[in-house]
Amino acid sequence: MFKSHAFNSDHVESSCWCSLMLEVCRIPARWQGYILSGVIFLILGILCLVLTQQVMSVLLILFSAIALLLGILLIAAGVFVSGFRFQWVPLVLLGVIFIIIGLASIYYPDIVSALTIYLLAGIGLLAGLLMVIYGAISFVEMKTRVLIVFLGFIPLVIATYMILFPSSAAVLLLRLWGIFACILGIALMVQGLILRRVNYEFGCNEEDT
Repeated sequence: MFKSHAFNSDHVESSCWCSLMLEVCRIPARWQGYILSGVIFLILGILCLVLTQQVMSVLLILFSAIALLLGILLIAAGVFVSGFRFQWVPLVLLGVIFIIIGLASIYYPDIVSALTIYLLAGIGLLAGLLMVIYGAISFVEMKTRVLIVFLGFIPLVIATYMILFPSSAAVLLLRLWGIFACILGIALMVQGLILRRVNYEFGCNEEDT
């Protein structure tokens, strides 16, 4: 009876494992999607690391174009609702603000970049201080508190560097994002290869799904 029970237990465990693998096979995101996303992130990361100045110029142009487009669309929306009391006022005001930001990004890129750096630095200081305070006063175990405080010092250091050296801070941020994109791209590619191996090992072909 004991052997039969053990056999049934092993059989149930094997059935559960097979069911889990079948569910993995039915994941909507194909392994090709993971690998393709990883390649895209990796390429973007390498571009940010190698062609930093050129990428910054392209990003500034895109930012200006998006701001101008949003401004025009908001003003157009305000014109369409002009008959509904004063509902057009905030739309038109926002549209004018976005157009001013877009034009300022074109004619005064250095000023806009500096203001953006200081804004991001302020957000980083606030986030870092909140993390340090939370880690210092929280009631979690000591290891977790030390980790939270350590992670809080990272944005504090980066934000301080951005305030002291705003001219090179944009390059630093872009290169940090490039490193992050490369790491994320490699992780996605590895995940895609793992899913590919699982699909082939358990016979999860594209035609079956």
